[in-house]
Amino acid sequence: MHTLFVTILTNCEPENQLELWNMFKKDLAEDFIRFNTERGLPIEDAIASAYRIIATGIQEEAKDGRRRFADWVTRYDFPDIGSFETEDHQEFISATDAAVKEQTMYATLLEEQRYFGCG
Repeated sequence: MHTLFVTILTNCEPENQLELWNMFKKDLAEDFIRFNTERGLPIEDAIASAYRIIATGIQEEAKDGRRRFADWVTRYDFPDIGSFETEDHQEFISATDAAVKEQTMYATLLEEQRYFGCG
């Protein structure tokens, strides 16, 4: 969804891009919101994480000669993020814990989901 949103902003150039962000920011931050909620962290931080992904995507599009994110900040009154670094929300677990988690998740699959054909 992040890539689609960036594509819409950079290629379609809707009239009120900040309003579009405000309308869909919780949808774009859904995974981050779930992560933060499970850990008792602020939802605002989750939305900020999604916003940094969008900002980075816009900045990446600038490599093709399009406007940089700083131009969006000025032109559409987007908040500046200062840095394009994103947080890493990976959890590091031992191989044993990973195997247990894998078995637990596998057990929740329906029978037809457990197998896939390869020719």
